[in-house]
Amino acid sequence: MVITEVYASVGGKEVTCVDEQGERYTISLADARKTGIARYLEDPALLPEEEDGEMLDFLARKMRCVRYAAYLLGFGDKTRKALLMKLRAKDYEPDVCEAALAVLENNGLLDDERLCARRVETLAHGKLYGPRRIKSELIAKGFTSSQAENALDEAEIDFDELLEELIHKLTRSRMPADEKELAAFKNKLVRYGYSYSSVSQALADFAAYDE
Repeated sequence: MVITEVYASVGGKEVTCVDEQGERYTISLADARKTGIARYLEDPALLPEEEDGEMLDFLARKMRCVRYAAYLLGFGDKTRKALLMKLRAKDYEPDVCEAALAVLENNGLLDDERLCARRVETLAHGKLYGPRRIKSELIAKGFTSSQAENALDEAEIDFDELLEELIHKLTRSRMPADEKELAAFKNKLVRYGYSYSSVSQALADFAAYDE
């Protein structure tokens, strides 16, 4: 491939190369600098020159992948795994996807740890979920088990207080009238993600306070 023309975008963050066939390859300015193509912007007299066409094509596909990934993130935060699945569904090759995701991560647009921490806070304070349910929800959304556990460990959340709030919310009308209703109520609280022991203790404390 012989590059016959090189020009920068209006914002200066992208570089387009044109070959002798009229094909255009748009890459990032950072990639243009790494590959030495950026020097053609400063001194067009260096043209024409043989370049690695395969490399330039890869960088162009990487740029398109970055744009599409950024477009998807515009609809809401996504985990790395979820975003990768959507990029692969658009037939971007694995190496192109990894290169594009690295760009997003390096620019702070993709951060699973930060996103996981926000999801923990939302599920805890928004839905009053306990740690077990939160972990399950996070894994279902594409976070790893270790990411979920680390986010829960680092979150400053009083789950005993949240459980008490949940009991108040669910018993506004009345407490369970008999053992059968009490057992069903305990199971419901457990499904919210709290352990049987914490549920039993919270209900005992609630009953004692209510008296």
